[in-house]
Amino acid sequence: YKGTIIFIDKNKLFNGNYCIIQKNKIGIRRKPFANIPLLNIEHPLLKNYSIYADNNSDLDKILKPEFLNTFLNIKKVFKSSMIDFGTNGNTIAILINFPKRRFCSLPLFRPLTQKDIHELCKQYNAILNFIDNIG
Repeated sequence: YKGTIIFIDKNKLFNGNYCIIQKNKIGIRRKPFANIPLLNIEHPLLKNYSIYADNNSDLDKILKPEFLNTFLNIKKVFKSSMIDFGTNGNTIAILINFPKRRFCSLPLFRPLTQKDIHELCKQYNAILNFIDNIG
């Protein structure tokens, strides 16, 4: 896996298993991490995503604009090709795929520049905004 995986423990927002999985470039659905059913949800912000859930009672939390906007902002800030979200009721996982930029914005063999630090701060802030939104 070429990317970043973020785990958020002690989730108090969701009770069941939920997955938001981005469809690949040709629109084919990918499978969730757990064997949970696909939901048929039409939402303008989720047209390129499939939603899986085993508990519909918390679905309204996923469909809130604040949740979706902060989640999708992570993809934008990281300049990622794909982003997925999953929860098992206790832990939330965000998977951010970087096929061309394996180590995010940190250069491996050169000093950090002001631009690198600014980019890294934007990425951390996007994650923190998402965490604050779900907390």
